[in-house]
Amino acid sequence: MNSILLQDGRHIGLCEYGDLAGFPIFFFHGTPGSRVMFLEDDPISKELGIRLICLDRPGFGLSTPQPERTILDLAKDVLEVADHLGIHHFSVMGVSGGGAFAAACAYQLPNRVLSAALISSTTPFQDGKPPKSMLKENKLAFFLSKKFPWLLKASYRSQKKMIENKPEKFKNLAKNGNKHLHPWDRQFLQTDEQLEMMMTHLHEATR
Repeated sequence: MNSILLQDGRHIGLCEYGDLAGFPIFFFHGTPGSRVMFLEDDPISKELGIRLICLDRPGFGLSTPQPERTILDLAKDVLEVADHLGIHHFSVMGVSGGGAFAAACAYQLPNRVLSAALISSTTPFQDGKPPKSMLKENKLAFFLSKKFPWLLKASYRSQKKMIENKPEKFKNLAKNGNKHLHPWDRQFLQTDEQLEMMMTHLHEATR
């Protein structure tokens, strides 16, 4: 199943990994991101008996854009998808920019969500300003999204074009990037398999 048609006519893209009869966990990707988390099925989810349901947020991947949406609005989509899949109780998990959406679902759906996990997520902004500890690249992205959204869009288009036409150049740039990460993390993220996954993930996010 690649997408679900919602009652308002929009589509929500999704991928499922692990044990399809296992405990359901909705996973929310970062920004940018997509439902595609693995090139193949996830053996850890299967081993743990987890049904990992990864959704495209509106405007990403296969999901229809939803102008003027709020963070809380995603809970309505998750509820509709859960009902469509015949799932009553579930947990939610969000990484990076997806953490806020996991928190929103826990807040909006207290009778359905059993637990919520936020992984490397953003914290609430004070007076509209990001925390001082936030990565400078992320601060810049937030600034551009408010003041110069066209420039941020151009940056993502350029990245997508490079992935499509010059994948080796993208890989080389990725290998020389991520200077903020711990050396072990950089080593893990720079394997050929992880770089292929990153390109697939980002390309799908900006399709």
